[in-house]
Amino acid sequence: MSEIVHKPASLQAFMRSGEVQRRIDELLKTRAPQFTTSLMSVINQNVMLQDCEPWSVLTAAITAASLDLPIEPSLGYADILPYWDNSQKAKDANGGRSIQKAQFQMRAKGLKQLALRSGHYELVNVSEVRKGEYKGKDHLTGEYDFKWLKSDKIRAKKEIIGYVGYLKLMNGFHKALYMTVEELEAHAAKYSKQYKNGGGQWSDKHPSKLRTGFDHMSRKTVMKLLLAADGITSTQLQVAIRADQAAVNSDDTYDYVDNDDGDQTNSKSDASDGVDEPAKDEA
Repeated sequence: MSEIVHKPASLQAFMRSGEVQRRIDELLKTRAPQFTTSLMSVINQNVMLQDCEPWSVLTAAITAASLDLPIEPSLGYADILPYWDNSQKAKDANGGRSIQKAQFQMRAKGLKQLALRSGHYELVNVSEVRKGEYKGKDHLTGEYDFKWLKSDKIRAKKEIIGYVGYLKLMNGFHKALYMTVEELEAHAAKYSKQYKNGGGQWSDKHPSKLRTGFDHMSRKTVMKLLLAADGITSTQLQVAIRADQAAVNSDDTYDYVDNDDGDQTNSKSDASDGVDEPAKDEA
């Protein structure tokens, strides 16, 4: 299977081709019809996705299916999103031109689902932190101190200053990770070329509103970093963390097409938005 496959008359026609349907049937068996219907619905809803390199769309969707996560955007578990691959490798394989690829992307809800499904977790959660709620950190124990506003109406009027993820294992171990908005902005700037250029999934931001792109990406990032650093990662969670924000190749390698360094691709183990503990200064 070639690395760069030129698009046929339409992505829809590609997905219905005999070779693709045989591959889907082989991998997903009885789930193949439902998978094809769901994928075609997502493709039809996203005009930009229809311009992506076809195999990247298929492999991104198969990655979601292998994790048993739906890709319908309204459900909020996982997404298939279009990105331009401007790496030299892509240009060399495509006559000197960049190519648009589909990227598999986890959502916080999907990560939570995989964690709870593993049976190791009693509780997994992530929340925005409003102005006045964060009170500091015990640097000996590593625990954070929050004083939560009880009224949702009052909270909604306060500026969001950060996000906190929390996990509790069945054995009683618990851990939290707090990141300020400024730390998350720095994180996005480091790992997303589109964010630095004023676009991408991080860019839709409002300091007091939920359900923006920045809100979704912040929740996912905090939860992903927390699970990777301090949680028990099942096989499914390991796959999700590695594949997140990657264009998945047919040989199970990943191209992190929105990463700052587009030439560092084809990694089987390194996640593009980082699983290392972010530097923080809560003082």
